[in-house]
Amino acid sequence: MVAADASISPNEIVTPAPGGDSAPRDRGLRAMHCGDLAAAAAGFKQALALAPQSPETHDAWRDLLILAQAWPGLALWSGRRCGIDGQPVSRLHQAIGHLRSGNHGRALAMLKSLASLLPAEPPIWILLGETGERQGRADEALRPYERALVLAPRNNDLMRAIITLLGQTGASASALARFGRHLSAPDASVEVLVALVDALLSSGRAREAMATLDSIARRSPAHPSAPDWLMRAAGIAMSLGDLAACTAALRGISALVPDHGGTCSNLSDILRPTDASAAVVWARRSLALEPLSAPALGNLALAYQMLMEFGPVEALLRRAVAAEPAHYSTHVNLSHLALLDDRAEDAERSVRRAIAIDPSHPHLAVNLSNALLAQGNVEAGFPLAENRLLEVGPPPRWAFRIARPRWEGEPLAGRSLFVWAEQGIGDHFYFARYLPMIPTGDGTVIVEADRRVSALYRRSFPDLIIVDALPTVEETLGGREVDLQLAISSLTVPFTCQTRRAIEAARRGTPWPLVRYFKAEPATAAAWEAALAPRAGKLRVAISWRGGNLRSDTIPHYMNASHVVECLRDLPLTVVNVQYSSTEEEIDELQHGLGDFLHPPIDLKNDLEDVAAILSRCDLLITAHTAVMYLAAGLGVPVWSFIAGRSWATHGLAREMPLFPNILHFPRRLAEDRAVITARLRQALIEALNRNEA
Repeated sequence: MVAADASISPNEIVTPAPGGDSAPRDRGLRAMHCGDLAAAAAGFKQALALAPQSPETHDAWRDLLILAQAWPGLALWSGRRCGIDGQPVSRLHQAIGHLRSGNHGRALAMLKSLASLLPAEPPIWILLGETGERQGRADEALRPYERALVLAPRNNDLMRAIITLLGQTGASASALARFGRHLSAPDASVEVLVALVDALLSSGRAREAMATLDSIARRSPAHPSAPDWLMRAAGIAMSLGDLAACTAALRGISALVPDHGGTCSNLSDILRPTDASAAVVWARRSLALEPLSAPALGNLALAYQMLMEFGPVEALLRRAVAAEPAHYSTHVNLSHLALLDDRAEDAERSVRRAIAIDPSHPHLAVNLSNALLAQGNVEAGFPLAENRLLEVGPPPRWAFRIARPRWEGEPLAGRSLFVWAEQGIGDHFYFARYLPMIPTGDGTVIVEADRRVSALYRRSFPDLIIVDALPTVEETLGGREVDLQLAISSLTVPFTCQTRRAIEAARRGTPWPLVRYFKAEPATAAAWEAALAPRAGKLRVAISWRGGNLRSDTIPHYMNASHVVECLRDLPLTVVNVQYSSTEEEIDELQHGLGDFLHPPIDLKNDLEDVAAILSRCDLLITAHTAVMYLAAGLGVPVWSFIAGRSWATHGLAREMPLFPNILHFPRRLAEDRAVITARLRQALIEALNRNEA
């Protein structure tokens, strides 16, 4: 091996032989090329003995030291050489030796001297950047790297070094912006741009990474990886919730690879919530390319479901099962469809098949929970629902809000329990009915509430500590100590026996007592009573016809403004809108189609204190299965809810909800048109009005 100090003692000098130094030097070069560094060193030493001043042999020895990474030897050897020839290149190699052997201070001084002498030489600035990097000073590294990049704008090795540094240091926005103009230049190599994407992602700049991938693909559409870049861009867009960008990327793939069935299927999946008709077109295109593709068959089925065209849905899903029996998503979709059609037993069978295919997927257990709960099997269903809190592994991990033991329903015995918020606000309203059941005793119960309803919760549950839901649990708790924890939706488990008793009571025809666990703010309620007072003598009916999640498994439950008009027209009613996100066109249709219609001038999504007060002054809420249904139910307001199939919360009953005797369901089978439900609702209203008159 090469000596660490690379010195040659006088005893190693041999007697000159005929032929000069070229023969032993050539032997040394051949040995170095073959990786025999010891033989190379021997050849070069003999060559130096024959010709001590030979520049070629000195260069060969220097290259050998670099190859062997003998950095102290390189510093010593280059220093001697510099003393002989005084060339800057020798001083540069001496600085490299010092730098890579850890003598950063000496290397830095030498490199700064060289930079002042040769300011246009990129290698000097690159080494200055490496010095700062080795010293852990990212800013000091980036400045000389940037100078080198200006001098050598197409040096790909330099670009990669900069990108690596930017990624490792979590570069600031300003640093990335500064280098972006160099790194994403029109003639930058594809490899550099792909590395830039990784750096952007590691520093949290996902949107710029997505744009860069799109740019690479458009710049080099013939590159074999162009579809992969666009697919990666589509994935980033999906994670950002940017469906437009995701769709654009997938369309780009389709243009590059028009016979890529998977891309067409993915486009169908993405477009389904916003343009179900286009989703049908793309799914059909995918099936034309891959007729036995279970994902494409499933996407076509779900697109038809979004369009409320249920005729072909089940047949398509059955075809998907026949084509790919091990595609568990198809069985899950069949399970959803069966619940929408009030076939809970079929839903259970389908989801059990999915679990047999992938028993490790925790969310499939949640689907099974829904099917079991819809049949009234709360003892098995509620524990299975806890799998919603498992994050898919490996291994699966419990996603608790705080790392504390789980409360199982035992007396608190002086301890504190944190009931934390999860899922949507409608779930909070539903499960809030369990809060008064918690046996506080001498313990403390802290309940996390959405800030829109925290005042409602404080007023309704004065014995509990209500805290606003903030981004971190530490902010939420504000320094309070916590001994136990439970998600609010998990309150079903310790109180399963109460749910069972409510189910049995409903089956006997003796409904569970009505519990008004929410209390509207009195002054706000009085103000809305005054606003409604001039409409005296009419039944006050609040309406909401859809929820916020427009998915293939939720949209069958919903109606539109035309259905509301058909149901309520020409009846002696005061109709109050509590549908958030209603459009101007919908409000116009309701105002023209109904004789007495009030659209409150508030934010119906966020001004929930007002919404609660309005509901408290109404005689009835007619609604889809949404959050406002449980808000009204908690206030004690009668609720008529239209729904496709059966909700898990009915627990096996046809129309009643055991825990909410003031909610009455108006279900329909998928083969029935929504007009059937509007007719049933209208007839029920006419009968109620007649009873009032009597």
